[in-house]
Amino acid sequence: IALRQLRAHFETARAQSRPYVIVDFAFKSILMQIEIKNIGATAANDVTLRVDPPFESGLRDQAATLNAIFTEPEKISMLAPGRRVLYTFDRAPDYYKEQRPERYTVTASYTDM
Repeated sequence: IALRQLRAHFETARAQSRPYVIVDFAFKSILMQIEIKNIGATAANDVTLRVDPPFESGLRDQAATLNAIFTEPEKISMLAPGRRVLYTFDRAPDYYKEQRPERYTVTASYTDM
């Protein structure tokens, strides 16, 4: 029983001390942004991102830029705890008027220390 409790303690401590990278929409007034944030306790290294379906945007070259970041072998070398990266995506009224996708699936891969 003591060994199981010790193992559970170590697993819990590891889970609490690892990086957690999330990708979500953020809004600044009417601008839609894509936010990449590390909400974990340690740095995330070599962060790679994939999106499905590819981003669509009415702003000039924004979709192409985002899709290059989220589909090519681009990496964020290090994302510190609590840090975020924001990319302007589109204007919310225009985006919803054009009936573009309401959901994107993003897969984030990274390593920790």
